[in-house]
Amino acid sequence: MDFFSRESKLATVIDPQVFQASQGAPAATGPQGIAHTAGLAPAAGDGPAETPLRGAHGSALKITLGSWKKAAGTVSFSCVDNQERATSRLTGLLSGASYSVFVVHLDVQGQAGSHHGAMPKGPPTTSPPTAAAPRR
Repeated sequence: MDFFSRESKLATVIDPQVFQASQGAPAATGPQGIAHTAGLAPAAGDGPAETPLRGAHGSALKITLGSWKKAAGTVSFSCVDNQERATSRLTGLLSGASYSVFVVHLDVQGQAGSHHGAMPKGPPTTSPPTAAAPRR
């Protein structure tokens, strides 16, 4: 949340990929191009921890803002055998949930992301998954 808002120079901290109920909010397209239905707004970083989160069309995500904010991680990139390697270290994930890893380039207009692999379903492990993509 903080990273996106800081990099995007937003006045308030939000998470543009999850939403919360917001009475009277119009249907709109958020700062990462995600359209959401009326009555929702991007999750506010300073909202109450017990705030239930929703998908862009209102479906319950079965997670609160407080649990969402506990997730954290780092990623490092290296070139190994002429391939770019991304190594992730993640904490605060929900056991039994499925995750995907994307690299989002905030300084590029339009669709500026790349999928770097799926995370295994199940509890977080001590050996972080890695994904390799051909170097361009």
